[in-house]
Amino acid sequence: SATSWFWNRPQSTVLDSGLTVGSTPRYRVEVSDGNTTRTTDWRGITVRGTTSAYAEQVRADGAVFLWRYDEAGDVLVSDSIANQSGALNGGATFRVPGAVGDDPSTARTLNGGGSTIFSEVRYAAPKSFTEETWFKTTTTAGGKIMGFGDRRTLNSSSNDKHVYMTNSGRLVFGVLAGGKVVTLSTTGSYNDGQWHHVAATQGSSGMVLYVDGAKVSSNSTTTNQNVSGYWRVGGDTISTAWPDKPTNTSFVGSLDETAYYAKALSAAQVARHVEIARGAAPTDTTPPTVPGTPTATVEGDQVRLTWTPSTDAVGVTSYVVHRSGTSGFTPSAATAVANPTTTTATDDPATGTWYYRVTAKDAAGNTSPASPEVAVTLQQAYE
Repeated sequence: SATSWFWNRPQSTVLDSGLTVGSTPRYRVEVSDGNTTRTTDWRGITVRGTTSAYAEQVRADGAVFLWRYDEAGDVLVSDSIANQSGALNGGATFRVPGAVGDDPSTARTLNGGGSTIFSEVRYAAPKSFTEETWFKTTTTAGGKIMGFGDRRTLNSSSNDKHVYMTNSGRLVFGVLAGGKVVTLSTTGSYNDGQWHHVAATQGSSGMVLYVDGAKVSSNSTTTNQNVSGYWRVGGDTISTAWPDKPTNTSFVGSLDETAYYAKALSAAQVARHVEIARGAAPTDTTPPTVPGTPTATVEGDQVRLTWTPSTDAVGVTSYVVHRSGTSGFTPSAATAVANPTTTTATDDPATGTWYYRVTAKDAAGNTSPASPEVAVTLQQAYE
């Protein structure tokens, strides 16, 4: 249970555990003011066997809220992180296909004409933040995609920390720093009817604007307007002080996976969100572990080497055996004598004392640190 007023409607969350995958339970909610009790319609769901990789990554990156727009006609916009819900003001089309591939979560299309989504919670002005959402539109009249304003439903009189689209489809990210308008913008247009991801950050290093996982612009501005307010999605005031002010302040188009963080995400975190949504495999930059110290055995006029295998997150594809006449040598292309795919190799050196080390490689071309060396002496055979 939770206390609720029309000016303060906290989101309540209940966890129903132990459900069977594939089952279709139904739920409804009763609400009472002590005198009158009302009951919602039944709402059915299908229990999935897996979680959303995208939502899990957003949670892991520390989002304050994540709005996934899965409601089938509700004014409430549920938060997938905690209890930081939003609400819809105006018209919209519900449960349209979403931006995240292989995820049954849906998106929402705003119809313009003042339709907006706003946070139910009033926040202190964040000194560091990231605002993030997916959008899809063909509008040629622009509109505000996401921003921060001092009013929930009416046009804000104080607002900044916003991303808006110009009539030509370019994106602008702006703040008020010391009363002055400071903006970043794209050179390309994104009103092509395709899903795009935008993330705008501000922190101790300044402002950064990302589109589709790549940084497109940045500056060193670290301050913004110190006025508490609400996160607004899909519309709010855009005064003539802002460059390339669009014809419309209301955004006409689809929105999905809207999130706010009270910190500036890193470039790698932003890129990872896009990779997950589009099904791209993350870039592997982690090398295999160090191979074990080789064991060397003289067999006639050859040296047979074996070692404990390396491990790798994706998989080891091959090894490189290195030989040198100098103890403590650093492996290089010049010292490579074998390239086996197993943990065994045979070498045919001249007589003398030799030192061997082994490195491992993975499919991405990452090379492990070299193993400890082993020494072996090959003597001339006499008949």
